[in-house]
Amino acid sequence: SGDCPRSAPATLTVAPGHDLTDLTIKLVEQSVLTGNVVDEDGDPVTRVQVRLSRVGYQQGRRQLIGAGGSSTDERGEFRISGIAAGRYYLNAEPFPTPGGPPRSARAGQPEVRWVNTWYPGAPDSGAATMIEVPPAQTLAGLNIRMRKSVVVHLRGRVSGAGGDLSSVRVMLMPAQGASSFPAFNNSGVAEDGSFDLPGIAPGRY
Repeated sequence: SGDCPRSAPATLTVAPGHDLTDLTIKLVEQSVLTGNVVDEDGDPVTRVQVRLSRVGYQQGRRQLIGAGGSSTDERGEFRISGIAAGRYYLNAEPFPTPGGPPRSARAGQPEVRWVNTWYPGAPDSGAATMIEVPPAQTLAGLNIRMRKSVVVHLRGRVSGAGGDLSSVRVMLMPAQGASSFPAFNNSGVAEDGSFDLPGIAPGRY
């Protein structure tokens, strides 16, 4: 747990003609996280994804690794269970929406949407507060104040895929604290290679 890679599992050597007996597997009790996602007025924000991640290493690179998740209900509440003791980051992000501005947006006006927010209300993981999860306990009151921001579309074209673009996807990840769980925004590619990533908040990706 924490900022170090998790230890490798024990290795068993089974010799031909010999039985392994008296093996003991110790189960570790898990913890539960609960909280709310609210707006700037303290009102609940419903139907957003809440993700838990830890610092880990993949292919020698330090990055955030998904460790569980949930979504808020009609009261803005979330619950994440089965969490091992350790230090984690928590963030809330809107579910992907189809391209194009929301109906409330007016022509010529900036488009404003809910954007990915890190506990307790930070714009990125570098400014977020880490959560220390104790073993076998319920950690309640983890409230995230969801941010809104002017957003843009990121549009472009994919080439060099040999003509078959049916399985190609374009994914966008923050430059800081790149994560191994699904990108915060991703899109399929049209037959002509074009793509459209909507709802992109200012930042480096």
